[in-house]
Amino acid sequence: MNSSKTKLAAYCAVLTAGVALMLVGLRWLFFLGLALTLLSSLFSSRRFSPWKPLLGLLVCLAYAAWVFMQSCREGTAFSREPLGALFTALFAGFWLIALVLELLQRRAAQRSQNVA
Repeated sequence: MNSSKTKLAAYCAVLTAGVALMLVGLRWLFFLGLALTLLSSLFSSRRFSPWKPLLGLLVCLAYAAWVFMQSCREGTAFSREPLGALFTALFAGFWLIALVLELLQRRAAQRSQNVA
């Protein structure tokens, strides 16, 4: 297995895990999922500034820890707050769009390498 396929699998797995955590309905898991979606950009074929996702990751992890501690103090850390259908549909749509854009980007990169 080459590095490109491994990075694609890692991107898809981390992005999917992040979106799944965001949809569970616990506030602190939402921010942990957001941190994972930011982490997935490190495996993306699209180039971003390496510091922006890492800074966002650290902010989300710190906020998730703070929300978890506040929720533990209030006794609501593991009480689920149901999400609306619109919210779930929007996240599922954005998740699918992100996966399709990544696959199209990788396919275009492979074609340009094969032509050259």
